[in-house]
Amino acid sequence: MKYRVKKRWPAFGISALIILGGIIFIRCFLQDDPSGYKELMERANPAISMETNQAYRASQQRKGVQKEFWRIKGDQRLVALLNCSEAELVYEKEEEKQVIAEHMKDVRCLIQEELFYLDLKGERVAVIPADGEGYLLQQTVRFVEAAAAKYHYSSETLEAYNVTMELYTLPGHDLPRSIAGFKPSMRGKADVVNINIIEKGLNFKADQFKGTLF
Repeated sequence: MKYRVKKRWPAFGISALIILGGIIFIRCFLQDDPSGYKELMERANPAISMETNQAYRASQQRKGVQKEFWRIKGDQRLVALLNCSEAELVYEKEEEKQVIAEHMKDVRCLIQEELFYLDLKGERVAVIPADGEGYLLQQTVRFVEAAAAKYHYSSETLEAYNVTMELYTLPGHDLPRSIAGFKPSMRGKADVVNINIIEKGLNFKADQFKGTLF
């Protein structure tokens, strides 16, 4: 699994649960690169080391954050793109407890859920013959937009607020950077959406969701 951050410095029925299969998104870059939160600590107080139990808080501001995730589901490599206008990365330490969270604004996320094909009859197939011709490449993509969101690194959960979610069937197997001009098959709104990133899949849980199928 891979995770990449591009820095320009920087779902559902009520309480419904949607589970997507596959091995899902990578942990945040801070877990792969401890220097990220170490830098926050040093900025808060250079005299404090990671071994002390003194309580303190450090933060880092970012603008125009772009993140790219990908996961493996069976033999498919699926991609997700997340953008937000600004974010604050916060590190808090109290005695033995350490908390890292990222507070984001104006969040937009495109998530590839499945890659498939349409045969000559327009029927959906998951795999085509090696010498097959005339098959159309298709993908299912979920779009999530939130006024604000908070990512909890310890639980690998994105908590999004005032959320709009849409479902699309798009041509090709490459995730587009924009869905402008395409019509969704579903659109809905929720007060709060929790996206839990786990090894065996991606769980969506939404509160007060109201949606429409097209």
